[in-house]
Amino acid sequence: MNCTDATAYMGQLADLFARAVSETLTTEVLRGVGVEGMTPSLLAALECLHRRGVGGVGDLARDLGVTYAAASQFAARLEQKGLLVRQHDARDRRRAALRLSTRGAQVVDQVARLRADRLQAILARMPEEQRQALLDALEAFLFHAFEDAAAIERLCGRCRIPHSPQCVVNQMALARTGRGVKRPCCTPRSDAPEGGGTVPNA
Repeated sequence: MNCTDATAYMGQLADLFARAVSETLTTEVLRGVGVEGMTPSLLAALECLHRRGVGGVGDLARDLGVTYAAASQFAARLEQKGLLVRQHDARDRRRAALRLSTRGAQVVDQVARLRADRLQAILARMPEEQRQALLDALEAFLFHAFEDAAAIERLCGRCRIPHSPQCVVNQMALARTGRGVKRPCCTPRSDAPEGGGTVPNA
């Protein structure tokens, strides 16, 4: 197989891999959660708010790399499903802090458990050396995949890996820009109401 053919084949495998990961670790998992109309995009918004603790629609838009209008729609749909609570600013009713409801936090935890179980079942069918090779390849691909600082920051905002100086995204940022990343979801808004965390369903 020549270089051109190998590159084309790797591209096909990468596309297939992305689809397989999406199907097995997101689509199938969402079927088991039991929330009607829950989509991967809504799950991403829910998980982002879970990491942030509290934030506004603008925060959600920046963290997800979407428009304000799209983030507003995500928030409205999550609120309709009882997964999000909107707390309006007493001084300005146009501003509101978004928090997960108790049910919203439960869904995030349930998704994490189902995802871990599904991934463990797949990895258990692979020999140890293949699991290690996959881990090494994934880390190497991620490390070399992004060069733009803004893209790395967006990737950090959607990452599920606990943020640390050793994480692959931070190491990527150090190599590309000379400085690490500070996950936006780890920094609540300065104008958000005090408290944080989840609140019971209204």
